[in-house]
Amino acid sequence: MKLSTLKVTVLVLTAMGMLTGFGLGDVTNKLSGTDNCDKSSDPKRCEKERDLKTAGKIVAIGIAAKLIYDMIIDYTSSQVSDEDKVINDYKKVHEVLPPEPDVVQYSSTLKPSNVVSAGKAVIIDSDLVVVPSAKSKTVDIQERIDIYDNEKTDKTIKSMTKPVNAKTKKSGAFKNEFKFTLPVGMPQGVYPIKTMVLVNGKAFKPAENKMQLVLNVDNQQHYRIVAVNK
Repeated sequence: MKLSTLKVTVLVLTAMGMLTGFGLGDVTNKLSGTDNCDKSSDPKRCEKERDLKTAGKIVAIGIAAKLIYDMIIDYTSSQVSDEDKVINDYKKVHEVLPPEPDVVQYSSTLKPSNVVSAGKAVIIDSDLVVVPSAKSKTVDIQERIDIYDNEKTDKTIKSMTKPVNAKTKKSGAFKNEFKFTLPVGMPQGVYPIKTMVLVNGKAFKPAENKMQLVLNVDNQQHYRIVAVNK
């Protein structure tokens, strides 16, 4: 069944408070009405309930997409060891530098804890060590974050790439931080997050985290979102 424009508009306005958990990318076929009401004891009531559910999903998808699009991700990077130190440490094990720049250490952690609330900062800390190549010490280092949809987990819904060593173009050890505030209104579910390092344009193995948003409704029908890292 295809809903008329007027009917969808009315249903959308009626369903503004119906925010439940589903994917940001889950738009396909939402207007087709997947529930079969033919065998219902009250087909008309079944169709109305189905239409409200469909409209509620459309509203929440649109709101969530806007929220994640507008969400600001801040980034900071600081060098904790200079190039000479990481070269010396590398040569203690490998004797000579690699033929191409290499990431010898990279990890990221979701903070401040595995439970955070909407409206409060979420931080992804990363530790990074890059050594230069034997033939050149000039290196361009970048770090990227990708946040994926909670259902279509191969779909990126937010991404950003930032320079790590833009001023020096030198290798070294770095502590970096992505920081963002979870917007109230995002659908509940598990959102995979990947961060990765790019050295001279080459992407290295990403670090992965999973952020789960759970929607709770209290006695006053106020919405509260909690994110759990699993």
